[in-house]
Amino acid sequence: MNDIVLRYPPPRDKQVLMMLFTYMRSAVNFPNYPVRLLCVQARLQALSVLAYTNALAECAHTLLYEGLVEELRNVLHIAVDDQVEIRASAVRTLTSIIHLDRNPHFPK
Repeated sequence: MNDIVLRYPPPRDKQVLMMLFTYMRSAVNFPNYPVRLLCVQARLQALSVLAYTNALAECAHTLLYEGLVEELRNVLHIAVDDQVEIRASAVRTLTSIIHLDRNPHFPK
């Protein structure tokens, strides 16, 4: 990652830079299944924290897309026993989305 950043200067906009690093991290770790699961779990936990802290007020439409709840429901239906952490993160994320939806302080 450092070699790429040195060779190609990154954009100055922090949001674009974070999105770029997220895509690069996903591309690099996609072939490695255990690391890919950790990336999914980290993303679910980040969404949960953002929803609980109401930090999603300005970017909720980009992070909470239409099919997210259905995807989380599908994750909960995984029958593999070693995926307990992913399912727990999915439940936390769903709970935080419900909290976000029920919170009267969130501007709609």
